Amino acid sequence: MAKSKDLLPTRIELAKTHNNEKGGSRPVGADLVLASALSTVCVNGLRLPIHKVNRSGVMLNWREIERIEHDCVVLVENLAVMTALAQLQLPDELQGALFLYRGDANDNHTSAAYQWFRQLTHVNKVVFADFDPAGIEIAISSGAEWALLPQQAQWEYLLHPQWQQLIGAESRFYAQRESLNGLAERTNKPEWGEQLLRTMGKHRQTRTQEHLIAHQVPLALFPL
Repeated sequence: MAKSKDLLPTRIELAKTHNNEKGGSRPVGADLVLASALSTVCVNGLRLPIHKVNRSGVMLNWREIERIEHDCVVLVENLAVMTALAQLQLPDELQGALFLYRGDANDNHTSAAYQWFRQLTHVNKVVFADFDPAGIEIAISSGAEWALLPQQAQWEYLLHPQWQQLIGAESRFYAQRESLNGLAERTNKPEWGEQLLRTMGKHRQTRTQEHLIAHQVPLALFPL
């Protein structure tokens, strides 16, 4: 359990002694993380089934979690993925994984998810982000040991401009030039990073997690 005496009080705790329960309290949901699994979330000896009505997952107060009964924990970039885990073409190693939504970029849940993820021990930590330069940056900086990416044999085909005859122009690659340049200058990239950047640069294409799900792209684990 990851509690701290330095944490600000919750609004309910502050309401015991103050008229203004909001002033000086920590944000509502600051410790909440959306968690899911293919079938059951297993924490603190509890088994929380995931059904169609709650397939995006369950909100957990990470500071109250003493034990995770999953071998792997996957940090997920996009909320759409959390509602479609069963459609992912996952490697066998992740069939029993716990999936955590990292939260929106400006959301309190982003901080909570990252705090929890980085403090986890005795589990394999995996990050699953978009297949683009920003996604690679997320993977490298996440504190994970593994990145979940399309199988390497798929990269040329997947990043070809004519892949699936998608409607509309590619914009993400050009919008992420800063990320691309930053990655190119990194000296501590994983071994597969150079080839992926070359392939993206050659075709000037990227793919989102939603693309990978919609087109049933097989995924694999890559060391970070």
